[in-house]
Amino acid sequence: MAQRSSSVQERIIEAVRKSIYSGDLRPGEPLLEMHLARQHGVSQTTVREALVKLEHTGLVRRIRNQGTFVTELSISELREHLRLRIVLECMAAVDAALRMDEADFEQLQVRFDRIVKAVTTKNTYYEIGRVDLEFHRFIWECSGNKTIWRILDQLATPMLAYVSIRSSSGREEMSHVVREHQPILDAMRSGVPEAIQEAIRLHFETSYRHAGVEAMPFARG
Repeated sequence: MAQRSSSVQERIIEAVRKSIYSGDLRPGEPLLEMHLARQHGVSQTTVREALVKLEHTGLVRRIRNQGTFVTELSISELREHLRLRIVLECMAAVDAALRMDEADFEQLQVRFDRIVKAVTTKNTYYEIGRVDLEFHRFIWECSGNKTIWRILDQLATPMLAYVSIRSSSGREEMSHVVREHQPILDAMRSGVPEAIQEAIRLHFETSYRHAGVEAMPFARG
């Protein structure tokens, strides 16, 4: 029974996540437990438990006595998220490169190939975003730093949703941005910290510049 309940919650989580990335649910929009319960044929308790899990990803916010809302980031908040994410991604990638063996790099290549396939087969941004996040999550995991993994996961999810909904990039531009994961892979294989850090910075600064967000400048090196 517990396994079935968990499966139902995951189905609701995936449905809400997809609706947010596709723009069907907009930033700041309320998530009504009763509506979701009817929509998925489950109890409000099951929906509430699913929303609590979603809150842990940073994709929704629960406000006491008001309800649950899709996370809405201001430009200022997004810049703060971006600046912090670049710093932590650099740390995670450098640490990961020192720990990874050839089998790990092959797994990272597999995840990069999934990004390329998602773009070339013209999948939705939701699908591209999902495999993009898998690529980065694998790096976080290989870093061995669970604290960085947890913080980055909470930062990355609402950032992806922001770009998915608000980016004015066309398909060609998005393809160009997503393919910039290749320099990250190459730099990590080199094992040179400075090259890894520069590849990470360039990737994120370029990606969010296409979405109309400039990263706040900070010292390099």
